[in-house]
Amino acid sequence: MKPYRAHLLATLVVAVAAATGVSASLFNFAADWRFSMTSRAPTGNIALIAIDPHSIEAMGAWPWSRSIHADLIKKLDAIGVSDIVFDVDFSSPSTPAADDDLAQAIKASTSSVVLPAFQQSKRSGSPSVHDNLPIPLLAADAWIASASVKVGKDGRARKYDYSDRIGTDLVPSIATAMSGSGIVSKPSFYIDHGIRFREIPMFSYSDVLDENSASRLSLRGKKVLIGGTAIELGDRFSVPNASVLPGPLLQILAAESITQNRALSSTSWVVSLAGVILSIISMIYVWPRMSAMRRFVLIAFASVAVEVTALCIQSYYPVIADTSLLQISFAAYLVVIALQELDVRALMTRVAERRFRRIAMSMGDALICMDSSLRITVWNPAAESIFGYLSVEMIGHSFSELMSDSAESNAIFHVTADLVGGHNRRLIEFVGIRKDGQKFDAEACFSSWEDTDGLSYGVSLRDISIRKREAEKIKYLADFDAFTGLPNRYQFERRVTELLTSNRQLCLFVVRVNRVSDTSVILGPLFSGELIKAVGSALRHQFHEDRYFLGRIGDETFALLASDCTSEAAPSVAAAVMALFNTPLQVGKRLHQAHVRIGAANLPEHGPSTEVAFANAYIALDKNKADGAANFYEAQDRALVEKRLATEADLLQALQNDEFELFYQPQVCLDSKRIIGAEALIRWRHPTRGLVPPIDFIPIANATAVSVGMSRWVVETAWRQASRWAAAGHEIRIGINLSPCQFSDDSLSAQVEALLHDAPIRPDLIEFEVTEDILLDDEAQAVKAIESLKRSGVRLVFDDFGTGFGSLSYLKSFPLHGLKIDRSFVKDALSCESDRTIVKSVIALAEGLDLSVIAEGIEDAATSDLLLAMGCREGQGYFFGKPCPADEFERLLMTAAGSIAA
Repeated sequence: MKPYRAHLLATLVVAVAAATGVSASLFNFAADWRFSMTSRAPTGNIALIAIDPHSIEAMGAWPWSRSIHADLIKKLDAIGVSDIVFDVDFSSPSTPAADDDLAQAIKASTSSVVLPAFQQSKRSGSPSVHDNLPIPLLAADAWIASASVKVGKDGRARKYDYSDRIGTDLVPSIATAMSGSGIVSKPSFYIDHGIRFREIPMFSYSDVLDENSASRLSLRGKKVLIGGTAIELGDRFSVPNASVLPGPLLQILAAESITQNRALSSTSWVVSLAGVILSIISMIYVWPRMSAMRRFVLIAFASVAVEVTALCIQSYYPVIADTSLLQISFAAYLVVIALQELDVRALMTRVAERRFRRIAMSMGDALICMDSSLRITVWNPAAESIFGYLSVEMIGHSFSELMSDSAESNAIFHVTADLVGGHNRRLIEFVGIRKDGQKFDAEACFSSWEDTDGLSYGVSLRDISIRKREAEKIKYLADFDAFTGLPNRYQFERRVTELLTSNRQLCLFVVRVNRVSDTSVILGPLFSGELIKAVGSALRHQFHEDRYFLGRIGDETFALLASDCTSEAAPSVAAAVMALFNTPLQVGKRLHQAHVRIGAANLPEHGPSTEVAFANAYIALDKNKADGAANFYEAQDRALVEKRLATEADLLQALQNDEFELFYQPQVCLDSKRIIGAEALIRWRHPTRGLVPPIDFIPIANATAVSVGMSRWVVETAWRQASRWAAAGHEIRIGINLSPCQFSDDSLSAQVEALLHDAPIRPDLIEFEVTEDILLDDEAQAVKAIESLKRSGVRLVFDDFGTGFGSLSYLKSFPLHGLKIDRSFVKDALSCESDRTIVKSVIALAEGLDLSVIAEGIEDAATSDLLLAMGCREGQGYFFGKPCPADEFERLLMTAAGSIAA
């Protein structure tokens, strides 16, 4: 019976845990932890229209008239939602008029309207329930779905039913209806609480009713759930990994679980029992064959492996693995091992103290005595000093635990065999390991003797690592990065050179960590250093196979060399790199989102030498500097870089040699077709390349210092031309595009003041056009510059309105005179309803804010007429004229008094 005592105890513990419900609590804890480790985004196809405090404040105390719900249905139909689901009690009649309004709205709705049914206990503590159904008038043209949510024994809502039986009918749940699933007969499922509920689209009820709310248009094509989130309305549930969620939000989480195939089920008790039986059988086999420490490590490893496997299963499949009983059995075995080992260790310590206390404790070198199994029996103070372990920590442990290499551990057995064979002493060197994990070089003299307890061994040991460590440190720093421990650039280049001679397919990836300087400024240089370490650690963990070679080749740059990697396989390696940084890294005590980009070159095709290989990878790296960019070098990339460098040099000469000129595109009154202005557009006549397209040089110019001189030239040239035309009787406004560099200081305002004096003109005939990238760069400086320009009397308009992220906010923040509707909305306005709606909204917005509006990209008469009918009075585009030189534009002004034939 004694050999099986530990296994019987483990079996008893498992049985008690299952009977008392401890295993169920552990199951819930493990599932909740896995949810927190495997978060995922909602689809965004289901939105919540919340009856929130803001709506209650705006519309009065709850409940509201059902005529308001009818109005909401009509507005949602107008927006174009797909399904409308109410989580509101309609089981009692309201006023006849209000009920009739809602019934008519449901009947006329183009969307599917779903009303809820509830089950309530007839009295407190009673098992019988009462079915609350919508009144017949409302239910006649609506779908019915169950809104009931059941909570578990711990008071948390974890599981959800596909359907409920209301009366004699099997009614789908709200989540089943919203997801479009036809499943109603399956058992309940676990909601995936790893779905990030904070990212579910949510709109205030009152905002959706507000015609002026632009945000409600984003509901188009979505399924919507209407329900209460205000605390005073109740309907709140405790959920895992959060405090409390409103019932409607919980319904959407359940619907998202079904939609994303994340309606989870748990493994059966048969699987759990089989796992426990297998673990006990395994322990019966290994118990007499392993030391206590090895059993302890084996069980701990198995416990971690089981939980990691369960985490992976729950992450990739809709299954919650019940590991509770298995983990309880592991814990029981660990406790048994600890109790048994404490007794043995204490006994061996007392024996060691009686034998060698006086001699062993006085030696300067480490003295370690062992029994015939090489288990330590004596451990003197010098050994404590060298290894860092106290005597009580090492007595009873194997001497091999002090050796860092298993091969050297095996060599010890050969040494002891030689001692038994007649050799009295053996001197060896090996690499030892201290308690803190530090490795060191040790010199040990082994001896053996027979005593009353049988064969014993002794080791006199000293630390000889200082001399070797210094030499190894010099060698290490020559090949490795001291900060991350990865190979440095010199070793990496040697490896590339070596593999290039092997005629193997290679791919060189240069990985740059973006935004490190910003991180250093905000969180400090120490944190940015830890970030680099974390990135290196993540890469090393992922690419540890022999065919990969990883190194750190710069402050913010890593390199990865993949062997036997074809050009077809290389993108998957790049994708694997990017996938590492889709989730935040643990940097110190906080999570931090790392941003990287990749430049890659296939070798030897795009790098016959190490120098060329790195150069081409860096060229690819800089093709796109955005976060998450993965760029592969292509044959034309080097030519493009060389062309860019040549263009930069030519631009400097062009400014000095007066190679730039301005073209003017007419702006007309859409009603009279009379020219009322022109947009000045820069052109470059290269002495050998001819007329260079703007797309080929303006982006390059804006990225270099030449943009400052070009921008000043454009403003002055266009201004003086406008002044000459005004003096000749053609008072038309001239639109001038500004660049970001002109807002970095006050030089533009000074230039305007000088031009007002040197080339007099009505300042409102000069119209400066600003874009979002100018306003984004330094908002405070931009506001200052724009206010200064406005005081000069010139006009300021927002160019390409509607294409950026913050267009509406800029209308509020910046003192502008007008806006230009971007051509992307105008060109398809005739055929695209959404473009027409946007254009019409922009025109109405401009009119409401007392701003002028001009439409760009008009290419035919029908578009011109449509814009005029919408209230847009001004426009430009190829229909009225292409950009042309100043003299040609001047002849156009003189033709028919500046009118354009349409």
